[in-house]
Amino acid sequence: MVTNDDLVKSVTVTSSRVPHVVLCTERQLNEIKAFCFNKQSGSVLSFDKTYNLGSLYVTVGVYRNLALQRVGSGDVPIFIGPIFIHGNSDFETYAHFFSYLSARLASYDCRHLRLGSDEEASVRKAMRHAFSSATLVCCTRHLKDNLRRHASQVS
Repeated sequence: MVTNDDLVKSVTVTSSRVPHVVLCTERQLNEIKAFCFNKQSGSVLSFDKTYNLGSLYVTVGVYRNLALQRVGSGDVPIFIGPIFIHGNSDFETYAHFFSYLSARLASYDCRHLRLGSDEEASVRKAMRHAFSSATLVCCTRHLKDNLRRHASQVS
């Protein structure tokens, strides 16, 4: 599928890890270039390991399509971006994914890119490794949940 499917960009198989797959289209990459490389008014390119499919995880990227607005509300829709299917959730695994994306976006100045995630350390470390000059932001919902958990543990 890597050779003849526009969605499947990379499949990595090693002896010590579960295979991992990078999925994205050229349209998604072009829209990320168009909408996410403006630090003041661009979209945040966010990633979250949201699905556990048995022994596999799916990390989904999302961004706002700034070229569209919903009729009535005027909201800008959120689009699905690059997807990563993997069995490990460590720095090395995420570094593969984010390094792939970094190479595909290398012609753009990452100082203007904002990357979002939850507080998962391995994701943030891999983002920092692959996009060293980008700004990393945390999801406020995750921060609030962590503060609530911490407060309940202290009481």
